[in-house]
Amino acid sequence: MSSIDTSESLKGKVLLAEDHPDNRKLITIILEGMGLQVIAAENGQEAVQAVLDHEFDLILLDIQMPIMDGEEAFKFIQATGVSSPVLALTANTMTHEVERYLKMGFTDHLSKPIDRTKFHKKISHYLNLEVEELNLPIGEFEALQNNYLQGLDEQKHLLHSSYQNSDFVALKRHVHAIKGTAGMFECHEIHNYATQLDELLKSGSIEGVDVLLDLLISAMTDASKTIFS
Repeated sequence: MSSIDTSESLKGKVLLAEDHPDNRKLITIILEGMGLQVIAAENGQEAVQAVLDHEFDLILLDIQMPIMDGEEAFKFIQATGVSSPVLALTANTMTHEVERYLKMGFTDHLSKPIDRTKFHKKISHYLNLEVEELNLPIGEFEALQNNYLQGLDEQKHLLHSSYQNSDFVALKRHVHAIKGTAGMFECHEIHNYATQLDELLKSGSIEGVDVLLDLLISAMTDASKTIFS
């Protein structure tokens, strides 16, 4: 868990619970660029502990996290009596899925991959900030993007291994994670194939999985080649 120094210019304190390190860094940069103090958690357990240790103006909870997922963490956070808005960060954007989060008591949701403009406006809304144009430092984004691309080889290995072992539960988890991160780093082809494969796996069908998986891995390979271009 990490935090930044406080200052008189800060406009609010935000808890960000997100397990993917590249996503976590990028979202933190966006929030800090809005003048917000950010405390980041890697899983639901850390998020709950952070709520016990600090007071937050806004809480952002990723739904799929290790050790303790966002839904379970939310129940614990609710039990503490927290009244601050809690937004679900999720790549599950089907209407019935979003409705379920709202029925659970989440204040709102933010779709992954994050649309920076919509994200900025929604955060500004809940913290009563004046909406200004979001200026994301290009150099910082490119560094994070390259770091993400460098990690694609490991992701490809996990995908291939899961499929070869017929572990479709693990395959579904890895594909869902890729779906939620690729778009954040402007890897649109990867995001497109991951979204299609995620929907196919959710349907319970394995017909055509091999074709989409090959396309996804091929797109990841092509994207990796752009790191030093």
